[in-house]
Amino acid sequence: NVHSVINVYNWLVAGGKSVFLQDADTPIMHTDQLVEVIRYLKETFPSIERVTSYARSKTIGRKTPEELKQLHEAGLTRLHIGMETGDDELLAYVNKGVTAEEHIKAGKLAKQAGFELSLYVMPGLGGSALWEQHAINTARVLSEINPDFIRMRPLVPMDGTPILEAYQTGEFELTSPHERLLEIRLM
Repeated sequence: NVHSVINVYNWLVAGGKSVFLQDADTPIMHTDQLVEVIRYLKETFPSIERVTSYARSKTIGRKTPEELKQLHEAGLTRLHIGMETGDDELLAYVNKGVTAEEHIKAGKLAKQAGFELSLYVMPGLGGSALWEQHAINTARVLSEINPDFIRMRPLVPMDGTPILEAYQTGEFELTSPHERLLEIRLM
């Protein structure tokens, strides 16, 4: 594909220093296979300094410390995890599939293995009713993990989600931009 060749050329001209593995949860691969992929990338493109991936807390929590160290030593340097919230009630409501404690365990495992860690938080996820507990519990989890980066991605209800349905029926009240700022300040 011509577009792929042009993209690789542009990446190399720009220095070819950073690679982002495009998947929602690349570390779900068998560790030895992912190590092979990372090593191949770094051998093929010696200019690479950083390899980054999305990951899920559940997946990182299932890896052994040794497996995580292998991935880091192979060259995977940064993980991005969509934490969304540190509040168990909200994690269950949005079917995140993890608890606050599982987020903490995964975050600590990632940090101990040497990864830079970027966590995504969703201001507004608690709506008007639960914004305060969302902020307080999320702050507690973030403090326990101590990530390198915290990225705010405000809630935008999407088609087919329970939150959009609850919003449309009046059961869930969205926070205003000002209220989200107050929530982030409290956090």
